[in-house]
Amino acid sequence: MCNSVLLFVSHCFAWFSLLWMVGFHYCGDCVILWMVGFHYCGDCVILWMVGFHYCGDCVILWMVGFHYCGDCFILWMVGFHYCGDCVILWMVGFHYCGDCVILWMVGFHYCGDCVILWMVGFHYCGDCVILWMVGFHYCGDCVILWMVGFHYCGDCVILWMVGFHYCGDCVILWMVGFHSIAIVHSLHHLPPQILLVYGLGQILFPVYGLGQILFPVYGLGQILFPVYGLGQILLPVYGLGQILFPVYGLGQILLPVYGRGQILFPVYGLGQILSPVYGLGQILFPVYGLGQILSPVYGLGQIFFPVYGLGHILFPVYGLGQIFFPVYGLGQILLPVYGLGQILFPVYGLGQILSPVYGLGQILLPVYGLGQILFPVYGLGQILFPVYGLGQILFPVYGL
Repeated sequence: MCNSVLLFVSHCFAWFSLLWMVGFHYCGDCVILWMVGFHYCGDCVILWMVGFHYCGDCVILWMVGFHYCGDCFILWMVGFHYCGDCVILWMVGFHYCGDCVILWMVGFHYCGDCVILWMVGFHYCGDCVILWMVGFHYCGDCVILWMVGFHYCGDCVILWMVGFHYCGDCVILWMVGFHSIAIVHSLHHLPPQILLVYGLGQILFPVYGLGQILFPVYGLGQILFPVYGLGQILLPVYGLGQILFPVYGLGQILLPVYGRGQILFPVYGLGQILSPVYGLGQILFPVYGLGQILSPVYGLGQIFFPVYGLGHILFPVYGLGQIFFPVYGLGQILLPVYGLGQILFPVYGLGQILSPVYGLGQILLPVYGLGQILFPVYGLGQILFPVYGLGQILFPVYGL
């Protein structure tokens, strides 16, 4: 038996407009809940969407936010998937303001004893192009952490890589740096496996099953990362082409950096989100400032992930300082896995995105600091999700 409810509310004053919708669907074992909100106030346009799906053992949650105010476009997306023993979380942020384009992605996967975390950041501002990637893998007794950074600014090209591996009693740390205008000293001291030439050709790193990392730097060609099933990450950085992320069914993310293409999100029926950046078609977006996720790879200072407790990962590429890895603890991003701790994202008071996954805690939506997905949108009250019998779905919407 199927039951569906749709609620539509529109309100308009002389100086702003507010529109939001709520839909609920129950059919057999499936429960679907979605919400859409639109706000216009002066020069600002805000759009947000939330979807919830429960069907059998699977729980899916996704959120999309859009903000336009003046010359700035901000787009952020959050997805959560639980099915059996697997927990998947991914986040995407996009920011366009003036001449600057910022894109970042975060992915988290837990399945059995394995924990995988990856982050990607892209920054274009004027003549500068910055790209960085971070990967973390825990499976059994092995801990692997790798980082890649690329910087192009004017005539300078900088590439650096850092890898950390712990397995049993072994600890491995490796670093590679390349600078197009730097003076390379003592090349004969480098291991024969590492080809650091002005060519640059390829840098092959079979680091305990990590596969190969091909870096045709002045190409730029593609950067292949077969990191424990991560698939390929194609990064023709000065192209820009596309960034493909077949990360556990995430589908494709086509980066539209100079009006090229669109951002495709087949996120459980979400359809497409078209965003020709310099176009500017339809839904574009950000994470309100991004904290310090993107750092000046020319300095270098620190790449500080304001993930409320990650500590900091210092990348002093220019003479080299320290690389601080709080690996066994890693702040509150992951581990304690079955518990899950919290994944905190400072997106203007976002608070906790996921609390302890097995029962689900709260999901906070940063829609103008509205607190939890308890959407106080004109007295919306609370919305309690029926996640494994977590209670009811209350719609006290204008006395509903």
